[in-house]
Amino acid sequence: NGEKKERNIRAAFNGTLKPFKGLSVTGSYSYELTDKDNWEKPSHIDLWDFTTNTIGKADGTRSYISNNNRKIERYFMDGIVRYENKFFNKKLDLNVLVGASQEMRRDRSFTAKRFDLLDPSLGVIDGATGESTTSGSHSEWAMRSYFGRINLGWADKYLLEMNMRADASSRFRPDNHWGYFPSASAAWRVEQESFMQSTRNWLDALKLRVSYGKLGNNDVGNYDAIPVYTQTNYVLNDGMQVGISQTALANGALTWESTAVTNLAVDFSVLNARLSGTAEYFYKKTSDILIDLPAPLVHGNSTIPKQNSAEVVNKGIEVTLNWADKISDFHYNIGANVTFVDNKVTKFKGNERTIDKDNSSLMIMEGYPIKTNYILIADRIIQTQEDLDYVQ
Repeated sequence: NGEKKERNIRAAFNGTLKPFKGLSVTGSYSYELTDKDNWEKPSHIDLWDFTTNTIGKADGTRSYISNNNRKIERYFMDGIVRYENKFFNKKLDLNVLVGASQEMRRDRSFTAKRFDLLDPSLGVIDGATGESTTSGSHSEWAMRSYFGRINLGWADKYLLEMNMRADASSRFRPDNHWGYFPSASAAWRVEQESFMQSTRNWLDALKLRVSYGKLGNNDVGNYDAIPVYTQTNYVLNDGMQVGISQTALANGALTWESTAVTNLAVDFSVLNARLSGTAEYFYKKTSDILIDLPAPLVHGNSTIPKQNSAEVVNKGIEVTLNWADKISDFHYNIGANVTFVDNKVTKFKGNERTIDKDNSSLMIMEGYPIKTNYILIADRIIQTQEDLDYVQ
């Protein structure tokens, strides 16, 4: 028996200024609030004996009332400045972007419970007279980012893009707050060159691309980098005392997990764009992966924090082909994609394997692909006395 209420408030504001041609300044702010209010009390139901038309077993559940309130707030704001223009007789295209953003999430909750309601119809904490318990929590997480990008293009033949991003997360200690993630890409539209004029009757497009980029991940608990304590009861001098104990060990060295990706590719289109395709080589390396490492039992019952202790490499080739054409008014498109991927865990827990918690036939182990099949090979099935003698 009880009631649940949830109220959601969302507000967003944004604006753009254009002081002169090519320059724009954009800002935005958003706010979200989720307010949950839950209260409950037990429903008392006696078991009825229909043979005697009496109560066969009375409900002995102790009456109580409980109230829980939880508020979740999220703020987000950003500011972006863009500038674009053309120079040198419109041969050089320039596009520049710089910006900053900040977000925060706050989660607060409070629960109160009290036993022995004076009357089952009462629905407030003061309507009970027995012992009471209270609990509450408060957690916060915030991130601040600065980013920039510059795009350059010359005569629609040579293209260059460079990016830089810096992110700071409150989940890490001050000396590890910041992660820096650059990226760059370049492309050459070969079909635009003068020496390719003889191919223009059948070659529509030929582009060579190369890129490198780095991304970050801070998917850990809000307080894994600092010691966490909780209230604990213990016995001293034949009496119950209240103290605190450490429930989670801290890893002050926690830092950003990073993924670096390198791509080399060729894009082409021929025969009036009927046949097109891409051939691409990729190399992806994820470093400082946040994992749970084994710990000796002497550490006690405290939770072990994640550590930046794993590394995975993916490399391979992907080829995509597409044929688009028509027969009279009938249009059709045929596509094919082939990918070869070599996946390997290059750093994990040494020779120790970890069995997948959702599928015991899969494992993660250094030197093997992620989630390799883990299968025990059976030597024989015991069917005869000879088989039984062999295993004994």
